[in-house]
Amino acid sequence: TRVSGIHAENLESRDTMCFDDCRALVQHILRGRILIGHGLENDLLALRITHPWKDIRDSATYPPFMRETITDTSPTPIWRPRKLRDLVWEMLGKNIQVIGRPHSSVEDATAALDLYKVVQMEWDNYLKWSYYDSMETYHVDHFNKPSQVPSSHTGMSRMQGQKSRNISRRKNVMQG
Repeated sequence: TRVSGIHAENLESRDTMCFDDCRALVQHILRGRILIGHGLENDLLALRITHPWKDIRDSATYPPFMRETITDTSPTPIWRPRKLRDLVWEMLGKNIQVIGRPHSSVEDATAALDLYKVVQMEWDNYLKWSYYDSMETYHVDHFNKPSQVPSSHTGMSRMQGQKSRNISRRKNVMQG
């Protein structure tokens, strides 16, 4: 596809690994490791695998990276994922997924890792609190992650300050 860069001839090659072998290999590689990316739920669904939510760092679902949306049908705000391209520009001052250039999964993975590195301590602390809260009050969905985010642990105020510092840093780099 245009997004993945995978074409029919890639899948029809003799060297192509069968789905079950690929799935087993990915599960083996991920076991006991932290999985970092953007929109990981889609990848995990495609591979039909699960990963412990406490070992997932998904920039699409980390509340301080999400945007608050108010709809006509809901009295309370809804948190929605933001595009990786927009997060990377805002937090890191880098352009990725540029129109006219081929989409690069390596570029996306590196960008998600770089985002995580910027807020690693806050993110890990947030997950620590979410883990304890989920054990008591939150049910767990099919990906073993809390289905709700306790507002007291979103770290939004800290992240807003972080965003401001990153935007200022980006402006200084661009001006300097």
